[in-house]
Amino acid sequence: MKSASLHNAMDRHGLTDKDLLEEVLSAVPQACAVVVTGSLAADFGNEHSDIDLVCIVPDGQFSQLPIMVYRDGAKIDCEYWLLPDLMAAMDRVSGADLLQGVGHFQEWKKLTRSLQFLIKLSVAYSLHVTESIQPLWDYVHSQDFKHRIQSWWSLEALRLMAAARHALPSQPRFANNLYSEAVLAALSSQATEQSLLFGKKWLGEKLRRSSNETGLALYHLALELPCGDEVQVRERCQELDRMLGRFSVLEPWLCRANALSWWLTPAARLNKFADCLLLWQGKVGYEFPRKHPAESWCCDQPLQTGEAAAMDDSDITLLFKDGLVWPGLAFSSSTEGAAR
Repeated sequence: MKSASLHNAMDRHGLTDKDLLEEVLSAVPQACAVVVTGSLAADFGNEHSDIDLVCIVPDGQFSQLPIMVYRDGAKIDCEYWLLPDLMAAMDRVSGADLLQGVGHFQEWKKLTRSLQFLIKLSVAYSLHVTESIQPLWDYVHSQDFKHRIQSWWSLEALRLMAAARHALPSQPRFANNLYSEAVLAALSSQATEQSLLFGKKWLGEKLRRSSNETGLALYHLALELPCGDEVQVRERCQELDRMLGRFSVLEPWLCRANALSWWLTPAARLNKFADCLLLWQGKVGYEFPRKHPAESWCCDQPLQTGEAAAMDDSDITLLFKDGLVWPGLAFSSSTEGAAR
C-alpha cells in the first residue's frame, strides 16, 4: 500500500507508478523487483525527502541504470540490490540465535547489517515483484521478522546498558552517552509496533504517532547533553538506569540478572568520531572501520564479570579512553530457555 507521504511526493512532481517503473525496466528489463523504500515509503517523509528507487536483480550484471535521476523537480536515488544477498540476509536473520549472537562481535555486526538491509525492503512500496522474490517479500512482512527486530533492539539496549554500568565508576560522561543510546534502543524496540523503519531521527515521530507521552519525555531526556559537574552527571546516569529497568521489552532478561553475565573485548574498539558513539546507527556517520581490530579477535577468552570487577581504575580507563569497547552478553542455559 502506498503511504500518504509517497503519494503526496509523487503527486507534487506529477509522477506515476508507471513513470518510476519504466525508469528502471527500460535499463534493467531482467529486474526481479522494483520498489520504493526509505522514509517516503514508510510514511515519514516530507517535501525535502528524496524518492529512493531500488532495483533488485538476480546477479551482478548491471545495466546502465543511473544512480540518480531528476524528473520534473523530483530527485530519485536509484540503487541496485542483489537477490542472492537479500536471500542470504533472510537466511541469516531467520536462523539466528540472538541470545548467542549478541555475545560475539562479528556475528552481531553481520546480523545488524542483514536486519538493516531487510528492514528497507519491509517498509518498501512495490512497483514490480516477480515470483522469484515472493518468499523474501512474505518473510519481511511476517510476524516472525517483526519479533526479531524487536528482540534485536532489546538486546542492543541491554548490551549498551551493561557497558554503561561498567563505565560509570571511572567514566561518568561516557557512561551517560551509553545510557542514552541504551534508552533510545529500548524505545526503538517498543516503537516497532508503529514502524520497523530503522533510525533515531524517525523515533520521535513514531512515539508521537503512538501518543506515547512517557516515551517522548524519555526520548528528549536521552537526547540532552550532560551538563553540570560530575555528581550531576552520575545522578543523571542513575536516573536513566532506573528508567531502563522499567522497560517491559527488557524484563525477560533483567528479571534474571543473576543468570546474565557480560564481558568486554579489550581489542575490539570503534574509531572515535565524537564523544557519543551511535553504534547501532552507522548510517549517521559512525561506521565500523574496514579493518577493525576485532576482525582477528577470537571469542574464546572473554573478560568475565568477576575479572572486570577486579580491575583497577587505570585498567578501566585504558579500556574506554578512545571509544566503545565491545560489550558482549552471555546467558546461562536456564535463562536461554526461559527468555525464548
